[in-house]
Amino acid sequence: MGIYSDVALVMNAKGMECLNAQLEKLDKNLRDSVLEFLDWADEEAESASEWLLCWRDIKWYGDDAIDALIGILYAMPEAYYKFRRVEETGDSEYYGELCGEFNVIAIHRLQWKDLTAAPAPTTYSLRPPVITSEDVADMLGMTVAQAITARASSSAWWPPLGRPSQTSSAACEDTTMTHEEYLELSRTDDGIEAFHMYYSQFVTPYVKELVRARIGEDRIRASKDMHFNDIPLKLWDELIPCVRHDISVRNEDINGTRCVSMCECVCTMKTAAHIIRNSFND
Repeated sequence: MGIYSDVALVMNAKGMECLNAQLEKLDKNLRDSVLEFLDWADEEAESASEWLLCWRDIKWYGDDAIDALIGILYAMPEAYYKFRRVEETGDSEYYGELCGEFNVIAIHRLQWKDLTAAPAPTTYSLRPPVITSEDVADMLGMTVAQAITARASSSAWWPPLGRPSQTSSAACEDTTMTHEEYLELSRTDDGIEAFHMYYSQFVTPYVKELVRARIGEDRIRASKDMHFNDIPLKLWDELIPCVRHDISVRNEDINGTRCVSMCECVCTMKTAAHIIRNSFND
């Protein structure tokens, strides 16, 4: 849970010289953390005189490496760099005055939906990549036969491989909470409770057991943070390709679209961890 952002940083040659000079002044461990964070950028581009890094769907707070990098930018002449951050809420943050070869712009769009129109049939070509039973068996330490049985009998929210759900929409029609309803409830009621109510709809047995196996009960039990923010984000991000299909299928039932963000996948997995942690007290 938290606010995710898209972030872009552009520096010219003088900016990179300043960056290296400031890195030399840092403690070795912190310097290594900043360098590792720079290596984790989702996109990188380089021209004759400038360097661009871009991070997607990242929590831009609560991290020593990010704080150190921002401190370096504050100490750098603004003509040497350009920094742009856009939150999922639409808020933006801008530093630096570099006008060069990379033009970074923020684009915000409004979308509308006709609630009276019947949704168009979904073709299999629009599905995200499917996780096979062999993948499940490998990740959960079971035989392929056990994985097939588990997937076929787990939940009406989770259709077996290669077959669209015939019952999920009807079975859950009266109990689903749309994203718009979730946002409204979180403004007027307990935001934490609304968060878990909404994202628990996407927690299939497969997602829960994947989190149990890959994040681990010991790590979940040891977490002191109600949102599991003390478990490295990288561990959650590595599981996104494994859960995106199941979450997108359920999202089509609830919100009429198979599009799901990295943030929504992480929130679903953290809700699964919340369910697992609560089971320890049962």
